[in-house]
Amino acid sequence: MLTALLSSARELRNPLTVGYATLISLWVLCGPSVQRRVADDELGRRLLIAFDDLGDAGRIAIYTFVASMVGSLMWNSFFQRLTAWISQRAHHPDWDSLIAEARQILKDYEEYEVRTIPDDRKVLTRAWGQGGGIHTVPSPQHGAFLMSRVEERERKSAEMSFRVTLATSLLPVSASFGFAGGGWWWAALLSVPLVWADVFTMKYSAEAVATRFKLEDLHERIKTVDEDLMDLERQLAGEPPDSAPSSTRSEIDAAIAQRSALADEVDRLERRNTSIRTRILNKLLGSGA
Repeated sequence: MLTALLSSARELRNPLTVGYATLISLWVLCGPSVQRRVADDELGRRLLIAFDDLGDAGRIAIYTFVASMVGSLMWNSFFQRLTAWISQRAHHPDWDSLIAEARQILKDYEEYEVRTIPDDRKVLTRAWGQGGGIHTVPSPQHGAFLMSRVEERERKSAEMSFRVTLATSLLPVSASFGFAGGGWWWAALLSVPLVWADVFTMKYSAEAVATRFKLEDLHERIKTVDEDLMDLERQLAGEPPDSAPSSTRSEIDAAIAQRSALADEVDRLERRNTSIRTRILNKLLGSGA
């Protein structure tokens, strides 16, 4: 239940940010004139009296509701695509594929087929062979660990998306201060590069996390390929070279090629982790040597 609530909060965070930024910008630019016109109208005065009678909690609730409606419309109309485009142009990690990959690993694990050893020895012989069998039963603990990896990727994706949304939404708010106030109010625009600097910092830390995720998955895949290779080699054990099934030989060659490709990808990511750029950023951001 708590996970569902956190997921819902993350989904509302970006539209609310866009909605509040829009309302603040409109109020700074048009608020006084709108307030005067409403005060001069009979129905407007009645609405203002009713609005004041709601109290602070009621007014905050109305502000939040209007911001969520306006933000949801703007987010679904174009703002979501804008932040996705910015993230793509800035070469942010592809969190959608990372989350989908983690979900698939969890799904495969949960759908693991387990055959229990039956009491009937004849069925046991047919199912597992003369010597019986050894099989692995998925554990709830490892399933929870895999689920935590999915949730961690979703959290990092939401944090990155929120920072990009906040940095983009802050631009019209700061500009509205400058247009409405003039003079030193234009200094509000200085907050924009500060937030984008936070986006860059988050991007770097997210890249480090994404690389860690990728390395973990690659090592797991290499382990699986090694196990498959051992099984295939055991099948060929004791077989004369000329009589070995060609299909088994092909499977071994394909597994070797796959392992080589995975090992190359691991080497590439580990070289990037030890590059000069990475070490400099680690020093600047205090992420270790």
